[in-house]
Amino acid sequence: MPTSNHQLSDHFPGFENIEAWAIGWSRTRETLPPTRHDGYLHIRVGALRQQARYIMTTPDPVRVRALIARIHEPHVYIKLFAPAAVVTPLLPEPWQLDPPVQLMTTALSPTAEAPARPSGYRATVTSHEHFTAIEIETRHGELAASGRLALARDYAIFDQIETHRAHQRRGLGRHVMQVLGNIACDHGAHRALLGASEEGQALYRHLGWENLAPISSIARKVAG
Repeated sequence: MPTSNHQLSDHFPGFENIEAWAIGWSRTRETLPPTRHDGYLHIRVGALRQQARYIMTTPDPVRVRALIARIHEPHVYIKLFAPAAVVTPLLPEPWQLDPPVQLMTTALSPTAEAPARPSGYRATVTSHEHFTAIEIETRHGELAASGRLALARDYAIFDQIETHRAHQRRGLGRHVMQVLGNIACDHGAHRALLGASEEGQALYRHLGWENLAPISSIARKVAG
């Protein structure tokens, strides 16, 4: 069945959320900022496995197909705010769909007390030009958990939140999120966004985050 505008718009999160997420992502990844185009944002990434990304800002399958037709290089991604079942009919060969991601959001409020650091670990917060990073290490210097935060207007974008498998279920992920959340509040952010893998969504829901929109990521995997 052909994809319709209605199907793509069912989960559309709105331009303001999309642009804030794109700006924040570009800052935490230290890329050039996104540029606006008719129907999408474009970010030059320059990484080996991701040369660039296009983020659709309108739920229009005609624009999606036109953009796909223009891209002939591998590792150039298009992000659409729709589930895989809606996006798959748009894909020609050799385009492929990556594992699903969920755009999640929450209202920010500072915790009453500084979050307690789990015993046996030390946390380091570093401020960079466009983002803030936290790293949690063991006493022996092994990296156990980390995350980054960037601001875009009054939004806080959380990114690269990771707890290494050997250190999971010890409260490290919660600590990372609480520390970054307090920093975001101190800088005037009122709402937060992040792109969550299936594995990470349970933690974020437990912390009060809600689903905003599914993100389907498609890319040409080989040149052609």
